[in-house]
Amino acid sequence: MSYQGIIIFKSKTLALIFKKRKIISSELKIKNFIPRNRLDYEVPGLLVFVKKKNKNIFIYNKMYYAFVFGNFYSSNNIISVCNFRISILKLQYIIYIKKLGISLIRIKLITGRRNQIRKQLKLIGFPIVMDKKYGCFLLNKVLSRKTNLKELQLFSYSLETIYENNCSKKLDAWQYLKKELPTLKEEKEDLVKN
Repeated sequence: MSYQGIIIFKSKTLALIFKKRKIISSELKIKNFIPRNRLDYEVPGLLVFVKKKNKNIFIYNKMYYAFVFGNFYSSNNIISVCNFRISILKLQYIIYIKKLGISLIRIKLITGRRNQIRKQLKLIGFPIVMDKKYGCFLLNKVLSRKTNLKELQLFSYSLETIYENNCSKKLDAWQYLKKELPTLKEEKEDLVKN
């Protein structure tokens, strides 16, 4: 196990790791375990590993936070085609930071396609802040001058698994994720809560 990931749960058949940003998911290894999910290089969050012999695991309720450009004022379900397959997200508005023109949203990933969240948010006109691949270069440049934001603002923070004999494990990586979240110093009147 390399220093780039923190083991936060381990049993005989299941291990859950918090991956820091700018780490390739496949570089994280645990002896006799194989990965069951992946995260983009720039995204910190949870990775699931299972014993090589026991591949029977179901991962669900994958939750993310993201800062997006614009006033994302409602909750929506997005169904679209991503990488030639049906892709579904559930989005929930949390807060709008008026002064910066960005919103914090909660995302529930229903299907898991490569870059799905980033592609679908761009598709509906709310690109993720500091997304160099699918975001808006000009908006990123303006915002980086106003704030300390330099990294992709997408964070995997929670998931649930069913493994072994229907054992269930809900994992929340909030204590590890807090260090990855930006510190935006805004006046109270600049925040518009849901």
